[in-house]
Amino acid sequence: MLLDRGRTVMRWCLPIFVCTMLGLSATPAHAEREAEASNEEAQKPYTEPQLLVESSPRYPKALRDAGIEGDVLLQLSLDETGKPFGIEVLDSAHPELAQWAKKAARKLLFAPARIGVEAVPARLQYLYRFAADSPEVRRRVRKVKKSEEDEGTPVIAESVEVIAERPYRIFRPLREAVPEGIGVGSFQLGKRDIELAAGAVSDVAMAIHQLPSVSRQSFFRGSYSIRGSDERELITYLDGVPLMNGSVAGFLSRFNPNLIDRLTIHAGSQPARMAGAVGGITEIDYVAPDNTGFHGLADLGIINLSGQVSGPLGKKGAPASFVVSIRRSFLDAYIALLEALGLYEGLGFSYGDVYVRFHATPGPKRRHFLDCTFFWGDDTLKWKRGATPTKDVGHVAFGSVRARWTPSDRFEWRQQVWVIYETTRHLEWDAPFHTTHRLRPAVRTEVDLAMTEAAQFSGGAELQGIRIQEEGEFADYRRHPTWVEGAWASRAPAVSPISATGLFPELALYGELSWDRLGRLPLLGSVGVRWTPLNATGKQLVSPRASLALPFARGTTLKVHAGQTQQVPLDLGLYDPLYGPQSPSASKALTVSAAVEQSYSVGLSLRAEFYYRWLSDLLVWSDDPSQLGMPGSIDTSGRGFATGVDIVAGIRRPGWGVQASWSGLLSRRTNPLATLGPQTIQPHFVSPHQVKVSGDFQFGRRRNWTLAGNLHLSAPRPTSPMIHSLDPETGVWDSTPYNYNSLHLGWTNVASLRLEHRFVVKGRVKFSLYMELSNIRLERNVNVARARLPDEDPTDPVDRAIVPAVYDAAGVPMLPWVGIRAEL
Repeated sequence: MLLDRGRTVMRWCLPIFVCTMLGLSATPAHAEREAEASNEEAQKPYTEPQLLVESSPRYPKALRDAGIEGDVLLQLSLDETGKPFGIEVLDSAHPELAQWAKKAARKLLFAPARIGVEAVPARLQYLYRFAADSPEVRRRVRKVKKSEEDEGTPVIAESVEVIAERPYRIFRPLREAVPEGIGVGSFQLGKRDIELAAGAVSDVAMAIHQLPSVSRQSFFRGSYSIRGSDERELITYLDGVPLMNGSVAGFLSRFNPNLIDRLTIHAGSQPARMAGAVGGITEIDYVAPDNTGFHGLADLGIINLSGQVSGPLGKKGAPASFVVSIRRSFLDAYIALLEALGLYEGLGFSYGDVYVRFHATPGPKRRHFLDCTFFWGDDTLKWKRGATPTKDVGHVAFGSVRARWTPSDRFEWRQQVWVIYETTRHLEWDAPFHTTHRLRPAVRTEVDLAMTEAAQFSGGAELQGIRIQEEGEFADYRRHPTWVEGAWASRAPAVSPISATGLFPELALYGELSWDRLGRLPLLGSVGVRWTPLNATGKQLVSPRASLALPFARGTTLKVHAGQTQQVPLDLGLYDPLYGPQSPSASKALTVSAAVEQSYSVGLSLRAEFYYRWLSDLLVWSDDPSQLGMPGSIDTSGRGFATGVDIVAGIRRPGWGVQASWSGLLSRRTNPLATLGPQTIQPHFVSPHQVKVSGDFQFGRRRNWTLAGNLHLSAPRPTSPMIHSLDPETGVWDSTPYNYNSLHLGWTNVASLRLEHRFVVKGRVKFSLYMELSNIRLERNVNVARARLPDEDPTDPVDRAIVPAVYDAAGVPMLPWVGIRAEL
C-alpha cells in the first residue's frame, strides 16, 4: 500500500520541480562577484601554518642496532583545521622507517594556514631524521631554499604551498579508497561522497544503497540489507551511541548529511567494542565543531530545509567549540495544500531533527577531551487504510557525554554515558491505537594501551538497561510468514490487545589485541572477544573474532577474518511465558571471509572479497495465523546461510573519481515452525546479483561544475511465495502458490545524474546549486501494495477500493530533486 501511494506522491514532484526551478532562475548572475572575490583573496596577507602538537615516531630497536638510519621526507596535506588528511612519502631511507614516520605524522596538529583571517587548506614538507646514535627522532618542517648570505647554500626552513583559497571546510571523497586497518568487508563514505551520490536525494541511507554488499529492499525506501541480512539484524551507531531505529518512517534516514564526517559499513569483521549484529554495523561519525572561526550552513532542498552554525566558545582558537543543527521537512505543507485544493489525498510524511554538540580540548597538549551531544528527531507518516485515517508518529532523543584522558602516548582512557528515549505511536482517527516506549540508559568505559612498539591492547566494559513498554492494540507482525514481505502475505482477521513491559539489563566486557608486525614478518593482525554474561536471554554469550593482514610489495594486501557475532532479540512476545519459547537464544552468525586488495600510486584500488556466513537461532514463528498466542508459535530455532563475493574497483584522481562493483549473493533461510514442515526460502530482501557504477567529474574553467552519475542494476527477488492475479471480468483476486525459490526476475535498473555548480561570493560564502534526475525501471509485478484480506468482498465498493493493485513502475518518469546550499 505504501509503495502504491508513494508512486502517487511522485507524480507531484514534477510541478514542484518546475516551481523550484522558476525560483532559482530568478537568481542574479554571480560571475562578476566571483571574479571580484577572487581578486580580493589574492590581495589578502597569507599566514603559514604553525606546528602546535608534535608527534615522534618510534625507532625500532632492531633497526637502530642494525645501524639503519636516515631521513624520511613526507608531504602533508592539511585541511582547514590544521589536521593532516593526506600523507605522501617523498623520500625514505628505509621502508620501515617510512611506515613509522607516516603513523606518527597522523597525530600532528598545526595552526591552519590563513588568507587574511580565514583558514585554508595547505601543503607542506615534513622531515623525520632517524639517527642510530640517538634514540630520539629529530623532526622539522623543511624546504630547501636559498640563503641570504650565500645563494648557493641550502638551509632548513619552513615553507608552505597553498592548495586551496576558500574559507569553508573542504571534505575529500572516501568512497574509492581502501579503508585503513586490517578489517575485511569495510566500506566508507565521507560527507562529499554523500553530496555527490546521484539519486540519493541528499539522504544518508539512499547513499548507502550505492555501496557494495548493500541491497535495497525497495527503490522508494531507505531501508537496506547488508550481505543477506534482515533490516532488524543491523545496528547503527551515531557518535558511539547505538540506535535501534535509524529511519524516518522507513523512507529516509534520521541522519543529517550536512553533519557527516565519516560513515563506515562493517559488513564483515566487526570491532569488539561494538554490540554484536548478525547482519552488520553502520558506524556514523558527525564532524567535530571547528574552533578556528564561526561557520554557517543553510541547505534548501525540494522537501526539506536545514541549517547549522558552529564556532569557538570565546575567541578564535578557544579550547571549546560548538555546533547546532536544525533540519525540517515541508513536504507535509505541500500535501496539505494539494489536499485543500482537492488534487491529492493519500500518503504523506514529515520529519525533523535537532543536533547540539559541545566540544572541548583543554590544555596546551590537548591530552584531555570532553564532548557533550544532544539529538532529537521526530517523524510522521500518514495514509488511509480503507476509509480509516491512519498515522504513525515516531520520536527519538538521546543525550551523550564523552570524555578522554591521554596522560601519555602509550595510554588512553575513554568514557561515555548516554540515555536514549524512543517512542512510536500508531493512531487511527487521531486516537492512540498502539504505543511503544523504549528507554535505554548506558555507560561505557575503555582503555587503549601500547604494550610494545608493535602491539596495542584495547578493552572495556559496557552496561546498559533497556525498558520496553507496549500498550494498546496491534496487528501482530507474526501474521506474515517469516522472511516474506508482509504486504503480500495473508493477514490475520483480527488484532490483539497488549499491555506489557519488559526490562532487559545487559553487561558486556570486551578486549582486543592488535599488532603491526609479528617478529620480522610484516603480518598485521588482531584477536578479540566480546563476553556478555548478563542479557535478556539469561545465557552467557561469548563472541570471539580474529583478523590477519599480510601486505606485500607494490601495494598488495591479503586479509582473512573469522568471527562469531551474537545479537540479543528484544521482542516482548519472545519472552512471554504463555507462548514464548522455554529458553530463548540470541541470534548467531559465524562469518569467514577473505579479501585481496591492490592499491596503486595513481589512486587506483582493486578489491575482491569472499565471505560465508552461517546463521542459527534466528527468530521464527508459525505461518498459521490461527496459532497466534498459542504455545510454541514463536521460537529462536531458525537457521540459514549467506555466501557471496564483492569485486570492487575504484580510482580517485584530481577532479574525478569512479567506483564500479559487482556483488553476487546466495542466501537461504529455514523456518522449522512452518505448517507443512521446515520451509527453506530465499528471503525477499536478497538481491542475487548487483552491478553498481558511480562517478563524478569536475569541469569548467575554475572546476566549479560537477557532474555525478550512478547506475544501479540488480536482479531482485519476488517478495512473496504467492502469485497474485486479477480477473478483469469479475474483479476477483486469486493467489496461487508456486516454486518461490526457482523464480528469477529480470534486471531492475536505476540511472541517476546530479549536476552541481559552486561559486563563492566575496571570498566568504560558498553557494552550491544542485539538481538530480533519476529514472527507475522495475521488473513488472515485483511489488504489490497489499494482499486481499480473507473476509474482503471484491464486489463490494468499499472493499474493492482497498483490494491490491499490481505496482508497475516500468514507466516511472524522471524524478527531479533540486536545491541550493550556502556555506560560510
